[in-house]
Amino acid sequence: MFHLGVSHDFATGVDKNDELAFFWYKKAADLGQTSSFNNLAQYYRDGKGVEKDTKQAEFWFEKGVAANDAYAMANLAYMLASAEGLPRDIARAQKLFDQAIALKDSFAIRTMGLAYEEGHLGSKDTVKANALYLQAAELGDQIAMRYLGINYEEGIGFIKDLDKARSWYEKAIAAGDESSKELLEGIKKADRDWVSEVMDVEANRADDTN
Repeated sequence: MFHLGVSHDFATGVDKNDELAFFWYKKAADLGQTSSFNNLAQYYRDGKGVEKDTKQAEFWFEKGVAANDAYAMANLAYMLASAEGLPRDIARAQKLFDQAIALKDSFAIRTMGLAYEEGHLGSKDTVKANALYLQAAELGDQIAMRYLGINYEEGIGFIKDLDKARSWYEKAIAAGDESSKELLEGIKKADRDWVSEVMDVEANRADDTN
């Protein structure tokens, strides 16, 4: 049943259908299939295929936490840290993140990094966020690679470095991240525009000497 939910969730062999994905995740979860708990909770949290219900999301994330699911730990931690439909509880969020990271889960590490970058775990800390993104990237997390590329490009928690930004975008693309393609193209376009501007300046200088 869980796999039927995944098929409709990610359009694997069937059309994408949030209502059917929710139906099968709920069926599987009600039967105690622990792999469904986090996915079902996300559907309740986001209002996908069902009316948004943060209490039900919390309930099923908690079931996932009890089943030692790092995804559920990280998702619930982020909800608590950001007060996303639940009262803010930074202490519990930190504990859940630590539990998930102990399982060496790249999603959890990256999500904790995002919480630090957005200031949900106290003061905004982009340096700590980048350190966590790097840990997640070293575990193969393509989104963390993209975040590192963005932060190098924008100079967020790093000294701005377009070469490193380009490198991380390329790594993310190689790992399968489609979103990094447009970001990399943006840097390449900026490079082309810069070269064009330099050539125009040089051409104007040449004209001035004639």
